[in-house]
Amino acid sequence: GGEARRLTFSNQLVGRVTWTPDGGGIVLDMGPVVGRGGLWRVSVSGGAPERLVAAGQSVLEPAISPKGGRLVYTQSLRDLNIWRLELSSSNGRSTVPKEFISSTQTDQWAEFSPDGKRILFLSTRSGNYEVWVCGPDGENPVQLTDLSTHTGTPHWVADSRNIVFDSRREGITDIYIISAEGGKPRRLTTDPAEDITPSSSR
Repeated sequence: GGEARRLTFSNQLVGRVTWTPDGGGIVLDMGPVVGRGGLWRVSVSGGAPERLVAAGQSVLEPAISPKGGRLVYTQSLRDLNIWRLELSSSNGRSTVPKEFISSTQTDQWAEFSPDGKRILFLSTRSGNYEVWVCGPDGENPVQLTDLSTHTGTPHWVADSRNIVFDSRREGITDIYIISAEGGKPRRLTTDPAEDITPSSSR
């Protein structure tokens, strides 16, 4: 009973929550995407969450035994990569697909710029989903955003100089724009609704 009291303020997604045996705290999985963060402990009296480093990354669904001091959890490992397929207009056939943009983490959502000179993509290689750009052959990858929260669905603006995307930077999902050369993202929407998946008309 009583009024609910907020314990976390990081604007990260929270998955499963479990009580510590002494009832004085909770352990939860928290990150920019469920299953892409880590385990944290927070006191029921408040205060900053403490990361349970020993559990590693990409962990979720913690459960603590009432006795014996044991913790079980799930670890979710995903290694998504971007592949390229050369299309031949002369004979209508394609070549063998080749791995194109890759790391030991998630690389996805690739999109060529309207002028064909660059590719944007999402990657978790820095720990969170962030927007990256590289050359047309996958060379010189550069991280554009460093928001440490859920960021996604990037698209080129028609001028090939800017990129729009959505992010939970302010706690609610809004649309942002950033220069393809980097810099500080600018927030485009401010209403209290969830604003996601932007695109740009030509």
